Amino acid sequence: MQPTRPPSAVTWLNLSGSHRTMRQLIPAAVLAVTAELSSERETHATLDSLFTYAGAPGNPPEGSKQAKALAWLHRANIESAEPLQVLGRILEGYLEEVLDPNDRWDKEKIAQREKVVRALAGANLQYVKGGRVVG
Repeated sequence: MQPTRPPSAVTWLNLSGSHRTMRQLIPAAVLAVTAELSSERETHATLDSLFTYAGAPGNPPEGSKQAKALAWLHRANIESAEPLQVLGRILEGYLEEVLDPNDRWDKEKIAQREKVVRALAGANLQYVKGGRVVG
């Protein structure tokens, strides 16, 4: 029997007969940083488009942009077959955007990018070009 909520651990084990598969969840710290970043950078409409593109399950949750992003990421952990794939697609535009460290507008984006990379590293994960998060 599978729990209705994911455990706090990074992995989820599904047992199907003698075959065992491992499903890696998005860690809480990464959920929080990603929700914060996406809610700061997106409008409600572009947030909906981004999460839909990323394969986040279901319709957009209600609430503020940050509440919506966080709820959708939690839902991806529960309902998505590959939560890290959803995460990678969400982060792709933010982490692959070409930024100029001398441009004052890009300095904040660079700081946000570094915060995401640190959160991923803290969870033994890393972003790989092309919209993939691996651990």
